[in-house]
Amino acid sequence: MLNFAVAFIEGSFLKSKRESSFLLTCEHAKPDVPSFVRRCHVFESKLFNSHRSFDLHAFDLAKELKRDLSGSLHFFGLSRLVIDANRTLKKKKMPSIIFSELDREEQSWVIGQYKLYRKQIDGSLARMGKSSRVTVVLSVHTFTPYFKGRLRSTDIGLLFRTDVEKEKYFAERVRKHLAEDYQAHLNRPYRGYTDCLLNDVSDRHLSKANIVGLFLEVKDSLLRTRRDRIQMAKLLSQAIQQATQDYLNWMLE
Repeated sequence: MLNFAVAFIEGSFLKSKRESSFLLTCEHAKPDVPSFVRRCHVFESKLFNSHRSFDLHAFDLAKELKRDLSGSLHFFGLSRLVIDANRTLKKKKMPSIIFSELDREEQSWVIGQYKLYRKQIDGSLARMGKSSRVTVVLSVHTFTPYFKGRLRSTDIGLLFRTDVEKEKYFAERVRKHLAEDYQAHLNRPYRGYTDCLLNDVSDRHLSKANIVGLFLEVKDSLLRTRRDRIQMAKLLSQAIQQATQDYLNWMLE
């Protein structure tokens, strides 16, 4: 069975020593499912094309950010209704209803895709950490404009853990450099301390000042067209690059 769920778009970070490098991840990139999932009696095609299955426009935004930042991008293609690549295996809710309907061999393949994705990210981060003075890990996601019938005021969410100084500093600097065109909020519409891939990766590098992460959440209604996504990526990449320079200076203080 092919490893179609895991993919990597490599950047040029190994070509020369750089001040900074950017590793982007997109855990909810696509709503893809293998053929054996479609045979499950609980499978509903409409559900798999909804936000419960993947983050609308997140993958396209991540690709634009990769280009603007000259970074590298890892993305996971399986629907989160099959397995959520943004959660750890320790979480009881991580295996989905679909997952419980699969046989042992199918479950093993799905878990293998999940582990391969995370292993590849760890490998890229290890290489990038040696090739630049600072490596920024960006986890790219989108959220729906309405929650329980109410319009969310947040346009761009910058999520981080308030008790991790380097994450707090970087998020605040990105917010400072963002233009006033959008409502950019810290730790909204979600909190940054939840179980997620970025925090799991970051925990292994807490003592390393040269590696810092930021969880990006963008309202999907702002990304409907390619022009929208190009504009948003340019806005975010400029702020991230400026914040990275601030962070480099902060490291040297």
